[in-house]
Amino acid sequence: MNKKYLFYSGEGCTVSPKGEELENFQVLGIGAGLTHEEALSDLLDNNSWIAKSGFDIEDISCYQIVD
Repeated sequence: MNKKYLFYSGEGCTVSPKGEELENFQVLGIGAGLTHEEALSDLLDNNSWIAKSGFDIEDISCYQIVD
């Protein structure tokens, strides 16, 4: 049975309501697979914008989503 994983990266930033640039974590999406490696492949296959935007695949982290 496939497990779901939430993937995120420490790369990137956001802009506050006051217009200040802040470093933070970026939630990239959810992938599914028997392992976190399979789930990462699922995420990347369905979200080509991640690589196109320059996120370093080696720096992507995840947490397993537990129902």
